[in-house]
Amino acid sequence: MRNARLISLHLDPEGVPQVVEQLETDLVPAYRQVEGFGGLLVLERPDSRSHLLGVSLWADDAAFLASEAVSEAMGQRAPGPTGPAVTRSKYVVRLLETGNSGPNLG
Repeated sequence: MRNARLISLHLDPEGVPQVVEQLETDLVPAYRQVEGFGGLLVLERPDSRSHLLGVSLWADDAAFLASEAVSEAMGQRAPGPTGPAVTRSKYVVRLLETGNSGPNLG
C-alpha cells in the first residue's frame, strides 16, 4: 500500500525561503536515495506566509519507514528564531492522479 507523509511547519515568515531552499537542496536529494520515493509536494498558504505543508509519497511501508530518519533530521533543522513548530503524520494514499508528468509510484 502506498503511503504519504504530511509535514506541517509553522515558522517565522522570514524563514520560509530558507526552508524551501533547504528542502530542495538537502531533503529532495536525500529522499531520492531512499528506494520507493515517489515525489514531494510543498504548499504554502497564501494568507499565512508562515505555514508550509510538505507531502512526500512512498511506494510502501518499507520505503516510508526507511525515510523516517531523513524526515526527522530535516524537521529538526528547519530555521526560525523561536524554533519552528513541526508536525509529521502518516497517511495511506487512496487516490493519486498526477497527469502525464507526475511521480510514478509503480
